[in-house]
Parts: sequence; structure tokens; C-alpha cells
Amino acid sequence: MEKINNTITTTSSSSSTATVSTTSVITPGPSPTSWTDIGCYVEDPVLPILEENLSPEGGDTALSIPKCENACYLKAYVFAGVQEGNQCWCGSYVGGEWASNQTYCNTTCTGDSKTFCGGKGLVNVFKAEENEESTGTTATTTGTSITTTATGSAISETQSSGAIRNLALL
Repeated sequence: MEKINNTITTTSSSSSTATVSTTSVITPGPSPTSWTDIGCYVEDPVLPILEENLSPEGGDTALSIPKCENACYLKAYVFAGVQEGNQCWCGSYVGGEWASNQTYCNTTCTGDSKTFCGGKGLVNVFKAEENEESTGTTATTTGTSITTTATGSAISETQSSGAIRNLALL
């Protein structure tokens, strides 16, 4: 989760200063409804298949494909990949080449022995898909505004929140 901190300082003519600190939190939208298996990729020594390894040193002893997909989604990556049964990789692109034999990604996952999590030098890659629009649901929108005004040497601060609107999606 990424935080952005902003500080706004205003000065009135009577040398009074008011400082308002705000924090914005960027959160991902709803999780994708599905991930598509796009295949087994061969690791390239120059260009990694996926950019970031999220697994701890020595690998994840409870790795499963959904666990890796969720971890990548929370870090705002479009691609998730599993390797050697215990490593979770994430990326915004897929490097390397598609394996000539897709059965090479045959190492079982440490957290789910019924599924395969890549292999040595091989990554099983998945792509996040868009949510499908649902019908008959409601959306809620809220807003917050902060107004700071200076009158002489007195400074007042007001905070108001916007109205909540429910919109039916057709």
C-alpha cells in the first residue's frame, strides 16, 4: 500500500500560520475475478521473466498459486508467476521465452501439492483479468474537503464530508 503525504501551509497578513497535513492512501480496486494461465516460461539470464521476487530467502514454505496471485495484485502487478515450487514473482511485463514443452513446469507447490508451481529455471505465469460488470449493484462515493480560512489573527478550520450517493448500475 502506498501513502502520499501532503502538507499545506497558509500565512495570513498578521503573521499567523496554519499547517494542515493530509495523507492519501492509494488502494487497488476490487480484485480480478480470475487469472489466466499464460504458460510456462524459460528463465532468461539477461531479462527476468517477471520483475520482483516476493518470496523470502529460501522460498515460501506455504506457496500456492492463489496466494502468489493475490500478493502480486496487492502490489498492483498485472502478472504473477510461480517458480521452483516455492517462489512468487510479480511483474508488469513478461520477459523470456515460452517453454517449448509446457510440461516442464511440473514442480508441485509447497502450499498445495495438487498444483504445479513452475520448475528450476521455469516460471508458470498468470495474467490478471478484468472484473465483469455486475447488474443490480450499488456504488458508494464519498468525498472529504478541508477549508482553512484566516480572519485577522484567528484561524479557523472546517472539515466536511461529501454526500454519499448510491448509483444503481444498469
